[in-house]
Amino acid sequence: MLRYILLVVLITQVEGACDCSDLYNTTQSQTSETLGWLNGLISSWYEINNRNLFELVAEVVRNETADVLPVGVSSVELTKLHLTVTPTVTAIRSQHVNVKCDEGAAFTRYIMDLDIKMDAPNSVLAEARVKFLLGVSASVTVEDFFLSAHARVEILMNNMVPFPGIQNVKMTFISRPVLDFDVEVFDLVGLDTFGIDDWVHSMIEDEIQNRLVYPGMIFVDLTQPEVVPVLIANDSTMHPAVVSASITVTPIKITSPKSTLESWFDYNDGETKKFVVGNEGHHQFDVFFSNFEHQLVRARVIERNLIKFDETWADFRVNIPRQLRSNNLVKSYNKVHVEGGSSWNITMEISSYILPPVRLLPAGTNSLALLPTLESQVNCEESNDYGVLYVHLHRGFNFSSHDEIDPFVKVTMDTQDLFTTKTKYSTFNPVFEEKTEVLIRRSGAPVGDHVIEFEAFDWDRFSSNDLVGTTRVVVQKTAMVDEAVALYKDGVQTGTIYITVIFRPVPFF
Repeated sequence: MLRYILLVVLITQVEGACDCSDLYNTTQSQTSETLGWLNGLISSWYEINNRNLFELVAEVVRNETADVLPVGVSSVELTKLHLTVTPTVTAIRSQHVNVKCDEGAAFTRYIMDLDIKMDAPNSVLAEARVKFLLGVSASVTVEDFFLSAHARVEILMNNMVPFPGIQNVKMTFISRPVLDFDVEVFDLVGLDTFGIDDWVHSMIEDEIQNRLVYPGMIFVDLTQPEVVPVLIANDSTMHPAVVSASITVTPIKITSPKSTLESWFDYNDGETKKFVVGNEGHHQFDVFFSNFEHQLVRARVIERNLIKFDETWADFRVNIPRQLRSNNLVKSYNKVHVEGGSSWNITMEISSYILPPVRLLPAGTNSLALLPTLESQVNCEESNDYGVLYVHLHRGFNFSSHDEIDPFVKVTMDTQDLFTTKTKYSTFNPVFEEKTEVLIRRSGAPVGDHVIEFEAFDWDRFSSNDLVGTTRVVVQKTAMVDEAVALYKDGVQTGTIYITVIFRPVPFF
């Protein structure tokens, strides 16, 4: 609690020292002042959270080295972390503010792109103990550490959060940092070190890449009584994204109209969506990526011809990870196509939004909790129905029947099939653990207009499946995590299912 109070005081002092209301128009003297309070904050935060940072790094070392130990090594344990030298902000590349409101809560997100440097010559950064299968151990030190990186820091303010109103802080490297350091192995005079120094060197480089390079980040949730930093890996399978492509064709001067124009959107290694534009028109393509692996998307306007080859009027390609790293969520393209005496204006916009992953952690016997990385973030726009819906059916309990049943559950939303679980045999308490994520495309309707229906059936090999019970859940902004929902048939409760339903609006602020 003391650490939290000290951190609150420090951040409050920082906010008081920085006039963040007009970060776009910063003079050189203001920039120097900003650099001063940023470096003061980093130094103080390091001092206050020394133990938390040690435990965080120690946990990473334990978890990440267990399966990749070199031959002859049984374990690696971090013993000390020397934080006498802290990272220093050397330059502010850009800084801006987003302000939004939602049902009485005002949210302000401060975003700063910074150049960070950490230079610790002639000093030890970390110490670890390595145990070998031969029954001996050795001390390993990381020394003369140097890091230079382009980082992004985001601070989310919320006037509904207790004083001083900071909801969370995130820090990520926009690109792979420049690293240089030495690894020394002691206590093994005259013995083979099994290449432990090279292995430690590679492990540190890989972990910084995997943990801190975008979309990986260090995340600090300040809504909790105890401030504990969390590392979010940049595993591409953990970060869903939504990409929207808007294509508009507008006639300027027409002497010979067309009727065969089409807008195309290419993605996902060969998949294509297309829409007939005719001579003019507008279409919006919305695509949900369950992970961050597919990098290139493409928008095109094509004239289809029956006699000669099709002609491409406009071709616009966007690398999604590069666009997101630049903090440029929307990329635009404009072209005037001239053919004979006719001309058309072609406008394209490709918007990219990365979403926080849904990660559920055990919170006791048969219960789950949402990882703070998602729970403490908020989309503060009034929720329309454009966003990604996460539906997870965990298990069922006490399904009513006169004899043994083979239950399965069909899940739909607005008559659209979401998924059907596998059949569980001879049980009244089935464990399903099946889930899906789907994009709800924009219609302008409130998100609460969408309803998810769960229908539990008893599978029968030789006749029609018998209905066990049904229930409906209205999609809402508030997350439902491992929540018990009753099933009914003919007005009588026939069982319970446990579900998680989370709607993440786009853009997710």
